Amino acid sequence: MKKLEFGQTFNLLANLGVLVGLLLLVFELSQTRQMMEAQTRHELSQGIIDQGIAVATDRELAELIEKAQTGKLNSRAEEIQWNWWLIARVRYWEDVHYQYRLGLFDQAEFESQLKSFAENFERPEMSEWWSRRKFGYSPDFVSAMDELISDNTSE
Repeated sequence: MKKLEFGQTFNLLANLGVLVGLLLLVFELSQTRQMMEAQTRHELSQGIIDQGIAVATDRELAELIEKAQTGKLNSRAEEIQWNWWLIARVRYWEDVHYQYRLGLFDQAEFESQLKSFAENFERPEMSEWWSRRKFGYSPDFVSAMDELISDNTSE
């Protein structure tokens, strides 16, 4: 059996070191991805919690939503408030969709969010608003929401 020379031994150990380093890097990337997914979920959950708290604690907002849903907005100011409320909600939905597309929001949770989106789009005032405002959102999101709306209206 042939003895390994010092240079060969050194190269072998160096290669093993590189391999161990790569394995550690893969493990670290996996841990970082899990942390990013958890952070994304937390931030998206916090967004919807904040919206819920706003409605629960702001009587004017709750009344505005009720007026809009029953077609009884009384002034241009109320229409503006309603429009901005919807812009904020739909931006939140667009963010959920974007995070899902990036792989930072899991399939089961995204599907439950889609059900919520669909329920909102069943309301006539929301569908009308969407048809006038969808040009301001990303093409991927618009396509997904239009498909969702189409699926729900064909059922």
